[in-house]
Amino acid sequence: MARQAQFRESNQSAFLLLHNTMGLLNKLEETTYANRAGISYPQFLILITVESSEPPVSQTTISKRIQRNLNTISMIVDRMEKLGLVRRVRSEDDRRETHVSLTPLGKEKLARAIEIGGALKERLGKTLTEEELQEAMRLMAKFRNQILKEMGREPIPLDAVSPHRQRVIEVFRKRLTSAR
Repeated sequence: MARQAQFRESNQSAFLLLHNTMGLLNKLEETTYANRAGISYPQFLILITVESSEPPVSQTTISKRIQRNLNTISMIVDRMEKLGLVRRVRSEDDRRETHVSLTPLGKEKLARAIEIGGALKERLGKTLTEEELQEAMRLMAKFRNQILKEMGREPIPLDAVSPHRQRVIEVFRKRLTSAR
């Protein structure tokens, strides 16, 4: 006989709160980047990923780094190329692969978006103390690892910071300190 899962109201409440918070954050970022930087949040994610990655940067790499389907990335990159934000070049090694690089306009939009996003993160981050931020990151990492397990993927050590995340942080640090 299968054991019935125990209903825990706190599980439901916590998940709903997290989901709602993620939705609000996505909406805030989308409107902030669109209104103040002139690009969508997914376009920003692609620009920052290309800027913080070692070239050549394939659409597959972008897809994996920002957790979006390759088809979705391809459609967004198509629009970005038409807007003059990125350039695509077929790989000489594998003709099925496309490499993405930023144009001068893409770099300009990214710089503006970093300033805007940095200010937004600063305002939101002031809501919590340094200790609370550290605890929030620890708890989110635990939750992320459970999601990875559910997806059949390897969990990431709780104290690990991916090299890519470090490079993204460094791009933000350089841009924000040079803007002051």
